[in-house]
Amino acid sequence: GEPELLKDPIVHEIAQRHNKSAAQILLRFHLQRDVAIIPKSVNESRIKQNLQVSDFQLADEDMNQLMGISTKFRYCEPKIIVNGKSVSRDSENPYFPFHEAF
Repeated sequence: GEPELLKDPIVHEIAQRHNKSAAQILLRFHLQRDVAIIPKSVNESRIKQNLQVSDFQLADEDMNQLMGISTKFRYCEPKIIVNGKSVSRDSENPYFPFHEAF
């Protein structure tokens, strides 16, 4: 199944040290890596919480711990169904980025 980073013990340990939620830690992690993020929530309190990530920084140690989490999972690999089987979309394209192992 799909890895649940919001439940990862490393994320929770870092969240506890910073007095933040797991979601805030993961959002801050991506911001510090200059990765564009689009958090999703329909819950008003979580939406507000997702915006409260500019009042702290993750230390290098925190960033290294988060980078070390190995999910062996691609969240954004586009798939289609062909003959009842899930296959990578556009895999014949020479610029298709998902042939490389992670």
